[in-house]
Amino acid sequence: MNKTLFTLLLAFIAYYFSGCLVMAVGAAAGRHRKAQPNKNTHEVSVGVGAYSGTELVDGLNFGDDVNVGTVYNTHPVFASYHYYVSDRIALGGALGYQQYQYYVQPYGNAIDYYKTESLATLAAEMKAVIFDSRNFQFYYLLGAGGTLHTNTYSFTDNSYPPSYYSQYANGTFVGFNFQTSAGISVGNNICWFGELGIGYKGAVHTGLTFHFGQPARKGRVYRGY
Repeated sequence: MNKTLFTLLLAFIAYYFSGCLVMAVGAAAGRHRKAQPNKNTHEVSVGVGAYSGTELVDGLNFGDDVNVGTVYNTHPVFASYHYYVSDRIALGGALGYQQYQYYVQPYGNAIDYYKTESLATLAAEMKAVIFDSRNFQFYYLLGAGGTLHTNTYSFTDNSYPPSYYSQYANGTFVGFNFQTSAGISVGNNICWFGELGIGYKGAVHTGLTFHFGQPARKGRVYRGY
């Protein structure tokens, strides 16, 4: 898949999930059935993901004239905090880190090299609860923020003229990033969660959520639709 088509696919998925989230928030606001008593409570989540958006796009940037292998990948690791401003809407943020390294073998007479990418992300998030029972929750998550990118290169042969290596200059920059996901949470005060989406946390993201300041969750159910 070429880069343009892949970028369009990412944009479509982001548009789809964002649209679902907007509809979910609207549906939640317009219903009168009560959700679980979440308002004024807190939750802290820690999790690890796979296939972050930056990682996928970065892999496509190599093109078809090189052979690329992954040396290691820490995968996106995140800690998140959310505060429930209502029983169905929580606001907060996420802080995470990912590092991976590629071994790149260009075709022809070019030198093999290693590229290491480090990603530190800080983002604001909104969570909309669609379905909520005592031990199960279905929700949408939308986040936006910035990622600090640090790129470093090392080479298997340093005998070429300096001008050759200048095209692979190390660099640091800050770029926009986002996350849009649908997720489930299973448990009560300590929950397992799993999310599917796209963005800085990955196409798949899973971990544990800890709830604080929450009254005993009851057996009643909120359905957003």
